[in-house]
Amino acid sequence: MGTSPLFAAVEGGYMKENGLDPELKFYAGHPQALPALVAGEAEFTNTVSPDVLTIDLRDGADVVIVASAVSGAPPT
Repeated sequence: MGTSPLFAAVEGGYMKENGLDPELKFYAGHPQALPALVAGEAEFTNTVSPDVLTIDLRDGADVVIVASAVSGAPPT
């Protein structure tokens, strides 16, 4: 599922209806998207925490996670 809702909102015209005109770029996986983010070619990306840790430690990047999804209800 990942970014499907975002692409659906853009392609369906919902973003334009609300005064937004984002440019979505496709990167074939997190290993390509994160370097684009660090280089300033993208303002944000969808990724996973292990890849964030890797690029931060390996390349000295300053990538942070600002939101996360949970794939199930928390235990009660």
